[in-house]
Amino acid sequence: MPGAFPIGSINLSEPPRQSPTCEPPEAVPDLESDATRKPPRKLERKNLDHKSENDLKNGILHTIRRTGVTRSANGPNLDHGYVYIFKSADWPGYVKIGSTKQAPKEREHQWSTKCKFKCVHITDENDKPFRFYGIIERIVHAELYNEQMKFYCDECGSNHRLSLEKKGEEKLSRWTEHSEWFEISETKAKEVVNKWRDWAIHQEPYKQDARLCTRWLWKHDMGAKWMKGSETEWEAWRHFSWLDEFRLGLHDFKKWLEEVVPPLKKLANTSGSFFLLLAGVCLCIWGVNLVSCLIVMTAFLLYRYCDK
Repeated sequence: MPGAFPIGSINLSEPPRQSPTCEPPEAVPDLESDATRKPPRKLERKNLDHKSENDLKNGILHTIRRTGVTRSANGPNLDHGYVYIFKSADWPGYVKIGSTKQAPKEREHQWSTKCKFKCVHITDENDKPFRFYGIIERIVHAELYNEQMKFYCDECGSNHRLSLEKKGEEKLSRWTEHSEWFEISETKAKEVVNKWRDWAIHQEPYKQDARLCTRWLWKHDMGAKWMKGSETEWEAWRHFSWLDEFRLGLHDFKKWLEEVVPPLKKLANTSGSFFLLLAGVCLCIWGVNLVSCLIVMTAFLLYRYCDK
């Protein structure tokens, strides 16, 4: 019927237009990049390499000797403090070994409030405050290098500079690396902490300024030479026996000879050194009196006459 339909061609290739009542397509949410995504709270290996007994020995000895007074935040604390051991039900089979100037219970409370992480202090009858606790903590960590673990925390609010491995750049992150966790039993943790704590308390290896005493400097050097790193050797090293005292005496005597002998050699090569030595022996035998002095003077005049 004329006029019933609009006149004009229909383009079938044109896509159909949406009705005004149609809903827009669902927007795809922007996914966070790997650098900003919140990491899961799980433990991972801190050190990818595995050290041998000898390498562990060198690391422990380096930690023992390198400490000293410093103004940096990582310097040894000269006050009394604790080396504590924590555990968590979230990570069975792992323990946390750290140090604090406060009581361990206060540190436990700080973890629960700042890091939102529940820890339990492992009681130890030998636990007591002592000096240089920060040094002992680092020594313990050096021994447990192969068992050290870490996890990232975004609750404590410390701005640490962590490498996010994105385009080779370092970016500031709110994630804090906690690396005081170890894959060892409670018994093993107590054993390691106790032996080094007892060494610091009973042997007193450090001076007031947190530097090694002379005798322990010598023990350090001897350990670097003859120890291979077994626990039996470490047990002997941590005690200063009478044999060590004897060896240290020989060491000091040798150093004294090295200081005294060169001047004596130089004196022996000078003119008249033999006469002076002989005169000294005579005075020691006969004593200093008129007769001995006359004998020495006569011998000296004869020596001068013959020397011409």
